[in-house]
Amino acid sequence: MKLSLFAAVAAAGLVVAATMAWIDPVLSQLVHQHFSPALVELFGDFSRAANGELFVALACALYLASLGMVRFSTEPRLTNGFARLGRGALLVMATLLSGGVLTVGLKLLVSRARPTVLIDSGFYGMGPAFMGEPFRSFPSGHAMAVFALAAALAQLTPKLRGFLIAVACLVALCRVFTLAHFLSDIMVSAAIAFGTAHFWSLHLSRRGAFGLPAAPSRGPVA
Repeated sequence: MKLSLFAAVAAAGLVVAATMAWIDPVLSQLVHQHFSPALVELFGDFSRAANGELFVALACALYLASLGMVRFSTEPRLTNGFARLGRGALLVMATLLSGGVLTVGLKLLVSRARPTVLIDSGFYGMGPAFMGEPFRSFPSGHAMAVFALAAALAQLTPKLRGFLIAVACLVALCRVFTLAHFLSDIMVSAAIAFGTAHFWSLHLSRRGAFGLPAAPSRGPVA
């Protein structure tokens, strides 16, 4: 198990490295040359829907509402349903917050120049740590937020997993089409989001968490 996980991580790292070396600069130049300003603005409006702060606030409100209903409900079936909803909200919050911390930390340490720097000055690479804008391309916070939401919801509704991931991919790619990020930034954001969602789904499922009863023993978070 550990060997297969290591092999998967190594393979993913090679794919990201290859994307950085051969695809990122070419794709950014193609977007700059062939996408009109109006189209870029449209993609920008679409991608701004991936608002991590808003997702956390909504999940927090849903958790508090579910907690109240669990406390006051006298019907076991309703209690279990609200508890499941509350655990889902906790999963969304934990995934977004922990994934956000990792994303911000990598942004500050890696200090990768955004695609606009490549377009404007021809520089493609990384600067010293903690440079700030426009050296905060890697990874994408917006992409991490939308992938984190999709990953958490996919744990709760496995039948919608494909749809949720497809929507997240479309929103995340808009960050590439607006020259805010490179494709490899998006790929790493997705890895962070799905990794943290999987971690928290395991840790929030088998015990009562923050006033909610434990999940049944059928799956990670149910």
